[in-house]
Amino acid sequence: FGNLPLLFHNNPKDILVISGGAGGLINEILKHPVRKIDYAELDPLIIEMLKKYPTDLTLRELTDSRVNIINQDGRFFIRSSPLQYDIILVGVLHPADLFTNRLFTQEFFSLAKKRLNQDGILAFCLPGSLTYLSKELKDLNACILNGLKDTYGYTRVIPGDYNLFLAADSKKIIEANAELIAQRKAERNIKADILVPGYLAYRLSNRWQNWFRESMRGATAKIN
Repeated sequence: FGNLPLLFHNNPKDILVISGGAGGLINEILKHPVRKIDYAELDPLIIEMLKKYPTDLTLRELTDSRVNIINQDGRFFIRSSPLQYDIILVGVLHPADLFTNRLFTQEFFSLAKKRLNQDGILAFCLPGSLTYLSKELKDLNACILNGLKDTYGYTRVIPGDYNLFLAADSKKIIEANAELIAQRKAERNIKADILVPGYLAYRLSNRWQNWFRESMRGATAKIN
């Protein structure tokens, strides 16, 4: 999840991660030539436990000089902070309750938009499938996608077991293809074995875009 959104941006330097960053996501972001990662955690107890019982991975993530830990609710942070970012990543993978759902509303998307630089990207994942989308899964993805489309000029969904959502006011997220993503990966010397050209071509193919659009027919028109 961490690599693809950054590869859709031509020069990601300042990154905001809202929840779910420690334990892998920040590690993937640090593979890129980023300048700063602000990490806002919804539950400060998570940070306390990670510091008390660190793994090699979390210790490396949370002690890197580029990582700034913010013990504050991410939604409140982007509402009150004047800082701007190239990428905003929401690390919560499912709006499972009212607390986490606040990060998937149209109001939150509008707040995030104000914190993005030109060509900035908001990215998050939702549960998906490459075989069958149930009515519940379609409506979950649709009500959130509807809010994104009403807020940003361009949106892109990369289907998978978890659907990757990208939103920006720049058409570049639509124009980026597998060849460009592979080129950026090579230029940045990113070590991510799964992101080989064949996989990128498969994951970003028009076939899956068309399948997703067809599978979403009849989904709700409501906005989260």
